[in-house]
Amino acid sequence: MNDTVFQNASGLSRKGQLSNAQDMLRLTLQAVGSEQIVKIWGAKKYSVTIKGETPRTIKVKTTVTNPALENAYLLLGGKSGTLGAAVNNASILAQVKDGTFTFVSIVMKSSTTTSRYEDTKKLLDVILKKMENPHYIPTETFTAVSLAGVLLPNNPLFWTNLDKLPTYSYYGLNESQLLQQASLTKLMTSLIILENISNIYETFTIQSSDLVGGSGPKMYDGDQINFIDALYFMLLPSSNITAKAIGRVIGHKIIQARGYI
Repeated sequence: MNDTVFQNASGLSRKGQLSNAQDMLRLTLQAVGSEQIVKIWGAKKYSVTIKGETPRTIKVKTTVTNPALENAYLLLGGKSGTLGAAVNNASILAQVKDGTFTFVSIVMKSSTTTSRYEDTKKLLDVILKKMENPHYIPTETFTAVSLAGVLLPNNPLFWTNLDKLPTYSYYGLNESQLLQQASLTKLMTSLIILENISNIYETFTIQSSDLVGGSGPKMYDGDQINFIDALYFMLLPSSNITAKAIGRVIGHKIIQARGYI
């Protein structure tokens, strides 16, 4: 990624925390290269057993669902991102119904939470038309300020290193415009977990400093969960509390591993 700045692990609004559709597309391609993330994305719902001072079971479900998109394509997973009414983002992994083509797409700052998925459907439609006819000039209109999508390659991690994505299976609109990532930030946070934690069943404890507002289930100081459950919490109901705790816990691990303290 060339133009992205992360200021926190959750995607909550913070000055200077910006990215663009092309960078977020590369990040999503990197995430799709993780079998663990794709497996979690494929889950519609999940149950988490919380230990600690307030033991309980929390049932969560994905925020990535839309009838219009799912009637046209097989929705394999993705990540939504919302900040108030102004920012409605979506990172989507979807497949044509016959399984012949799979796509990765990003829409940023669509007009509503519903229109981000409608914009995604139109974007995938455009890419299919471009694949059938390389000279096709799109006439579709989008509510999204910025977007980008591409045919998923056999090796998505290879494409993350390309300067330019192939024109025959790629479409972008204002893809270099800087916008707020919102909870698409949690894709990076999830990758950081997988790169720094050897045992994803290792547990950690939520602290009072982690308790922030926004999306995700209610959690308490002293709650204990493991890293695999944290991934489900971040990628399905988009838990801000879990993401903030991850930033703290893994940040400390990285500092210790590098000998800064």
